[in-house]
Amino acid sequence: SYLVLIASFILNSGISGPTLLMFFLSFQVLIAFSKRKLRHFWIGLHILTGIALMITEYYHPSIIFNNYTVRADRFIDYGSNYIVCLLFMYIITLFLRDNYNRERKLAIQRQVELQSSEAKLRAFFESSPACHLLAGTEGEVLDHNGAASRFIYATYKKEIQKGNPVADYLSDAYKVQFTTHYKAALEGFSYEEDVQANYSSGVIWWHVSYIPARDMEGKIIGVTFNASDITERKLHEEKIKQKNEALSKIAFIQSHEFRAPVANIMQVMDLIKMENYQATREYLDLLEKSVDQLDQKIRKVVDLTQDLKV
Repeated sequence: SYLVLIASFILNSGISGPTLLMFFLSFQVLIAFSKRKLRHFWIGLHILTGIALMITEYYHPSIIFNNYTVRADRFIDYGSNYIVCLLFMYIITLFLRDNYNRERKLAIQRQVELQSSEAKLRAFFESSPACHLLAGTEGEVLDHNGAASRFIYATYKKEIQKGNPVADYLSDAYKVQFTTHYKAALEGFSYEEDVQANYSSGVIWWHVSYIPARDMEGKIIGVTFNASDITERKLHEEKIKQKNEALSKIAFIQSHEFRAPVANIMQVMDLIKMENYQATREYLDLLEKSVDQLDQKIRKVVDLTQDLKV
């Protein structure tokens, strides 16, 4: 296109011809359709090419062909080029407007989809029974869900305010531990643990996690602090532990402590048989003692069995 414009300038009366109008048209076409990073290049090239042609004609007018031997030819040439330029500028402008409207519709559609996604995410966030809190890089509250608000108010009679330090809503016993894991999460390390906390309402077991919060570019913008009440699970685990201990004790009694009195009874019975079933008082006392021991062991097993039913 530049070669055609230069040839047209030389062969069609130079600055007296309509070629400079075509420079404006080609410039608009290049700006409209070229990549953004090339636009400065086209601007500079257009300016340099037009000025170079005019300077060349000024110092070397003999290289320019004058085609306007008849006065009417110049008006016809200018008029036709003028109409062509207007037509192409109209088409290009329509293209740009259509492209703008299309991009605008897409942007509105993306915004609606994003708002819908945010609403769904927020609904999920608020419906969670766990406490969720987003802390900024300075330890301030960026966001939280309803469960966190309700728990903090019920426990400390405080309203969570965005921008306030997260430490304002933690117990004194947990602040140091929170700070340690929070700083580690800011460096990109996730962490989770089970924590037992004492409140005026009783003991609560929490499963807490610290997760780095990142933006779309992967940059850490804060820490997601999550706390789930696992008290019921912990109590259930404790009951299972107690039952397992009781079963172990029963197994030990059955395999070890029952054997001694049973063996004593069997030995006394053997002695009685050897004496033609004539039991002396000494033998009877031994039998009574062994039976008492066996009864105690049985009662102990019964007590442990009752503990398993609790």
